[in-house]
Amino acid sequence: MFLPTPYGEWQNHPFQYLRNEPGLDGEVVYALDRDPEANFAVLDAYPDRTLYRYAYRGVWTPDPDAHVTPKLEPLDRRSGAALDAETTVGVPDRVARARVSVDPRRGAAGGPERASYTVTDPEGSLAVDWTATPEGVRLSGAGESGNATEPVPFDPDGDVVAVTVTLVDPAGATFTYRQEVTVRVTEGSEAGADGERVEAVWPPERSTCRLVTDCGNEGTYLPDDPDAHPEWVVFETDAEGSD
Repeated sequence: MFLPTPYGEWQNHPFQYLRNEPGLDGEVVYALDRDPEANFAVLDAYPDRTLYRYAYRGVWTPDPDAHVTPKLEPLDRRSGAALDAETTVGVPDRVARARVSVDPRRGAAGGPERASYTVTDPEGSLAVDWTATPEGVRLSGAGESGNATEPVPFDPDGDVVAVTVTLVDPAGATFTYRQEVTVRVTEGSEAGADGERVEAVWPPERSTCRLVTDCGNEGTYLPDDPDAHPEWVVFETDAEGSD
């Protein structure tokens, strides 16, 4: 189980009761949610474990009267020569445009640092197709032209790629759906799989933010809590690996 680090890289603060066995082989193994390479190292060390991510919505403070809303999310690992993903988001009335972007945290040399396109007058819902390969992440069927963007390279050793959909109303106010997926490039190891492959931790970390494009834990998406978001908010995402 990956744990957040509201006070820095402290395994037992503020989660004092979540303790590992001395041999790190107990029924549950707790790990800090850190940078992509460190997280993949944990996954590689425990290949047969059931994976979870503990997250929360709100701001974690020492104030005992201030509460956060917890979220326990099952995880899996998806891989292939390409990962084809679709993200569907809800759109309220009076949205003038939507800006779709892909932006790796670390990035890599040899291509653009980010890619984006704009959809005018989206209505009801908006489906965004995107694909991750060892060469990078591209937005498929981008905008009215329908052409895919150039792949945006990410750090092959491990990176976090943000895919965002920002809705803009006529007055300029914004609402952003943000998902951050942890990815890396691996060598093919399955029968018939040659060359490099891309691997992702799924599902991505999702958040919804007003007026800013990144609001951290304050905007953590809670799909099972109907009171946490406006009724028009929909945030669904899925991916499949292909060879």
